[in-house]
Amino acid sequence: MLDLKADRYYRLDRRHSAALRAMAGGECNAHLDARASLVAKGLIRPGDGPAATPVSAPRVTASVIERRLSWRPETQNCSISPLELFALRFMAGQVLGRLGLFRTARYYRGRRDRCHEQQGGLQRSQDRAAALAACFADQRRFFPAKRRCVPDSLALAAILWRRGCAAEVFFGVRLDPFAAHCWVQHGALLLSDPLDSVAEFTPVFQL
Repeated sequence: MLDLKADRYYRLDRRHSAALRAMAGGECNAHLDARASLVAKGLIRPGDGPAATPVSAPRVTASVIERRLSWRPETQNCSISPLELFALRFMAGQVLGRLGLFRTARYYRGRRDRCHEQQGGLQRSQDRAAALAACFADQRRFFPAKRRCVPDSLALAAILWRRGCAAEVFFGVRLDPFAAHCWVQHGALLLSDPLDSVAEFTPVFQL
Protein backbone atom coordinates (compact mmCIF):
# COMPACT_ATOMS: atom_id res chain seq x y z
CA MET A 1 0.00 0.00 0.00
CA LEU A 2 1.15 3.55 -0.77
CA ASP A 3 0.22 6.26 1.72
CA LEU A 4 0.48 9.43 -0.37
CA LYS A 5 0.13 11.84 2.54
CA ALA A 6 2.82 10.14 4.61
CA ASP A 7 4.94 9.36 1.51
CA ARG A 8 5.41 5.82 2.77
CA TYR A 9 4.88 2.31 1.48
CA TYR A 10 3.37 -0.36 3.71
CA ARG A 11 3.73 -4.09 3.23
CA LEU A 12 0.75 -5.89 4.74
CA ASP A 13 0.89 -9.43 6.05
CA ARG A 14 -1.20 -12.23 4.57
CA ARG A 15 -4.03 -11.79 7.06
CA HIS A 16 -4.59 -8.13 6.28
CA SER A 17 -4.06 -8.66 2.55
CA ALA A 18 -6.71 -11.39 2.55
CA ALA A 19 -9.13 -9.03 4.30
CA LEU A 20 -8.64 -6.35 1.66
CA ARG A 21 -9.05 -8.84 -1.17
CA ALA A 22 -12.25 -10.14 0.40
CA MET A 23 -13.64 -6.62 0.73
CA ALA A 24 -12.74 -5.84 -2.88
CA GLY A 25 -14.61 -8.99 -3.90
CA GLY A 26 -17.73 -7.97 -2.00
CA GLU A 27 -17.37 -10.47 0.88
CA CYS A 28 -18.84 -8.46 3.74
CA ASN A 29 -18.48 -10.98 6.57
CA ALA A 30 -14.99 -12.39 5.94
CA HIS A 31 -11.83 -11.71 7.96
CA LEU A 32 -13.63 -9.42 10.42
CA ASP A 33 -10.75 -9.37 12.93
CA ALA A 34 -8.25 -8.35 10.25
CA ARG A 35 -10.65 -5.72 8.97
CA ALA A 36 -10.98 -4.25 12.47
CA SER A 37 -7.20 -4.20 12.71
CA LEU A 38 -6.96 -2.25 9.43
CA VAL A 39 -9.42 0.29 10.81
CA ALA A 40 -7.39 0.59 14.04
CA LYS A 41 -4.23 1.18 12.00
CA GLY A 42 -5.97 3.98 10.09
CA LEU A 43 -5.55 2.25 6.73
CA ILE A 44 -9.27 1.99 6.07
CA ARG A 45 -12.32 3.52 7.72
CA PRO A 46 -16.02 2.66 7.89
CA GLY A 47 -18.65 4.62 6.06
CA ASP A 48 -19.25 5.80 2.54
CA GLY A 49 -16.40 7.06 0.41
CA PRO A 50 -14.79 6.86 -3.00
CA ALA A 51 -13.92 3.41 -4.26
CA ALA A 52 -10.26 2.40 -4.38
CA THR A 53 -9.90 1.11 -7.90
CA PRO A 54 -6.98 -1.18 -8.75
CA VAL A 55 -4.11 0.37 -10.68
CA SER A 56 -3.55 -1.28 -14.03
CA ALA A 57 -0.83 -0.21 -16.46
CA PRO A 58 -0.60 -1.53 -20.01
CA ARG A 59 2.31 -3.93 -20.24
CA VAL A 60 5.15 -2.10 -21.95
CA THR A 61 6.49 -3.75 -25.10
CA ALA A 62 9.04 -1.19 -26.31
CA SER A 63 11.24 1.51 -24.84
CA VAL A 64 12.14 4.84 -26.42
CA ILE A 65 15.46 4.75 -24.57
CA GLU A 66 16.41 1.46 -26.22
CA ARG A 67 15.09 2.38 -29.68
CA ARG A 68 15.91 6.07 -29.70
CA LEU A 69 17.01 6.12 -33.32
CA SER A 70 13.60 4.83 -34.41
CA TRP A 71 12.05 8.18 -33.53
CA ARG A 72 13.65 11.26 -35.04
CA PRO A 73 12.61 14.49 -33.29
CA GLU A 74 13.03 16.53 -36.48
CA THR A 75 10.41 14.46 -38.33
CA GLN A 76 7.84 15.34 -35.66
CA ASN A 77 8.92 18.99 -35.36
CA CYS A 78 9.95 18.27 -31.77
CA SER A 79 12.51 20.19 -29.78
CA ILE A 80 13.20 20.78 -26.10
CA SER A 81 15.56 23.55 -25.14
CA PRO A 82 18.09 22.93 -22.35
CA LEU A 83 16.59 25.90 -20.49
CA GLU A 84 13.08 24.42 -20.59
CA LEU A 85 14.29 21.04 -19.37
CA PHE A 86 16.36 22.68 -16.61
CA ALA A 87 13.40 24.78 -15.47
CA LEU A 88 10.89 21.92 -15.43
CA ARG A 89 13.26 19.43 -13.80
CA PHE A 90 14.31 21.97 -11.16
CA MET A 91 10.67 22.82 -10.50
CA ALA A 92 9.72 19.15 -10.11
CA GLY A 93 12.46 18.62 -7.53
CA GLN A 94 11.46 21.75 -5.62
CA VAL A 95 7.74 20.94 -5.63
CA LEU A 96 8.36 17.38 -4.44
CA GLY A 97 10.74 18.50 -1.70
CA ARG A 98 8.48 21.25 -0.40
CA LEU A 99 5.00 19.81 -0.86
CA GLY A 100 5.54 16.08 -0.38
CA LEU A 101 4.13 13.35 -2.59
CA PHE A 102 0.41 13.89 -1.93
CA ARG A 103 0.32 17.61 -2.80
CA THR A 104 2.83 17.10 -5.62
CA ALA A 105 0.52 14.55 -7.22
CA ARG A 106 -2.40 16.96 -6.87
CA TYR A 107 -0.34 19.82 -8.33
CA TYR A 108 0.73 17.82 -11.40
CA ARG A 109 -2.75 16.45 -11.95
CA GLY A 110 -3.89 20.07 -12.08
CA ARG A 111 -1.18 20.88 -14.63
CA ARG A 112 -2.24 17.93 -16.77
CA ASP A 113 -5.89 18.93 -16.62
CA ARG A 114 -5.10 22.55 -17.55
CA CYS A 115 -3.05 21.38 -20.53
CA HIS A 116 -5.95 19.14 -21.52
CA GLU A 117 -8.32 22.11 -21.49
CA GLN A 118 -5.93 24.45 -23.30
CA GLN A 119 -5.10 21.89 -25.98
CA GLY A 120 -8.68 20.75 -26.42
CA GLY A 121 -7.67 17.25 -25.33
CA LEU A 122 -4.36 15.41 -25.12
CA GLN A 123 -3.52 13.51 -28.30
CA ARG A 124 -2.44 9.89 -28.33
CA SER A 125 0.24 10.32 -30.99
CA GLN A 126 2.82 7.68 -30.19
CA ASP A 127 5.40 8.95 -32.68
CA ARG A 128 5.29 12.50 -31.34
CA ALA A 129 5.42 11.36 -27.70
CA ALA A 130 8.35 9.07 -28.51
CA ALA A 131 10.23 11.81 -30.37
CA LEU A 132 9.81 14.19 -27.44
CA ALA A 133 10.92 11.51 -24.96
CA ALA A 134 14.02 10.82 -27.08
CA CYS A 135 14.80 14.53 -27.17
CA PHE A 136 14.31 14.73 -23.38
CA ALA A 137 16.74 11.84 -22.85
CA ASP A 138 19.35 13.54 -25.04
CA GLN A 139 19.05 16.86 -23.22
CA ARG A 140 18.84 15.27 -19.75
CA ARG A 141 22.47 14.15 -20.04
CA PHE A 142 23.56 17.77 -19.68
CA PHE A 143 21.47 18.53 -16.59
CA PRO A 144 23.83 18.39 -13.60
CA ALA A 145 21.43 17.07 -10.93
CA LYS A 146 21.49 13.42 -9.91
CA ARG A 147 18.93 11.27 -11.71
CA ARG A 148 15.84 10.74 -9.55
CA CYS A 149 12.93 8.85 -11.00
CA VAL A 150 10.07 10.94 -9.56
CA PRO A 151 11.17 14.48 -10.53
CA ASP A 152 12.60 13.23 -13.84
CA SER A 153 9.30 11.54 -14.67
CA LEU A 154 7.27 14.58 -13.66
CA ALA A 155 9.43 16.87 -15.78
CA LEU A 156 9.08 14.60 -18.83
CA ALA A 157 5.33 14.31 -18.33
CA ALA A 158 4.98 18.10 -18.01
CA ILE A 159 6.83 18.58 -21.31
CA LEU A 160 4.58 16.08 -23.05
CA TRP A 161 1.38 17.54 -21.62
CA ARG A 162 2.20 21.11 -22.55
CA ARG A 163 2.76 19.94 -26.14
CA GLY A 164 -0.59 18.18 -26.24
CA CYS A 165 0.67 14.60 -25.81
CA ALA A 166 -0.98 12.12 -23.48
CA ALA A 167 1.36 10.45 -20.99
CA GLU A 168 0.81 8.35 -17.88
CA VAL A 169 3.02 8.50 -14.78
CA PHE A 170 3.11 5.30 -12.71
CA PHE A 171 4.60 4.44 -9.32
CA GLY A 172 5.47 0.80 -8.75
CA VAL A 173 7.07 -1.49 -6.18
CA ARG A 174 8.85 -4.80 -6.00
CA LEU A 175 9.02 -6.84 -2.80
CA ASP A 176 12.20 -8.93 -2.60
CA PRO A 177 14.23 -6.86 -2.05
CA PHE A 178 11.86 -3.95 -1.59
CA ALA A 179 12.27 -1.04 -3.99
CA ALA A 180 10.04 1.65 -5.49
CA HIS A 181 10.25 3.29 -8.88
CA CYS A 182 8.44 5.88 -11.01
CA TRP A 183 8.22 5.95 -14.80
CA VAL A 184 6.33 7.44 -17.75
CA GLN A 185 4.61 5.54 -20.52
CA HIS A 186 2.32 6.18 -23.47
CA GLY A 187 0.11 3.15 -23.80
CA ALA A 188 2.47 0.19 -24.19
CA LEU A 189 5.45 2.41 -25.05
CA LEU A 190 7.87 3.15 -22.20
CA LEU A 191 9.10 6.74 -22.49
CA SER A 192 11.47 7.22 -19.56
CA ASP A 193 13.41 3.98 -18.97
CA PRO A 194 14.83 0.83 -20.50
CA LEU A 195 12.40 -2.09 -20.34
CA ASP A 196 14.44 -3.95 -17.73
CA SER A 197 14.16 -0.99 -15.34
CA VAL A 198 10.42 -1.46 -14.83
CA ALA A 199 9.95 -5.18 -15.54
CA GLU A 200 10.09 -6.17 -11.87
CA PHE A 201 7.77 -3.42 -10.60
CA THR A 202 4.04 -3.72 -10.01
CA PRO A 203 2.12 -0.43 -10.39
CA VAL A 204 0.45 0.75 -7.18
CA PHE A 205 -0.39 4.36 -8.09
CA GLN A 206 -1.14 6.29 -11.28
CA LEU A 207 -0.83 10.05 -11.30
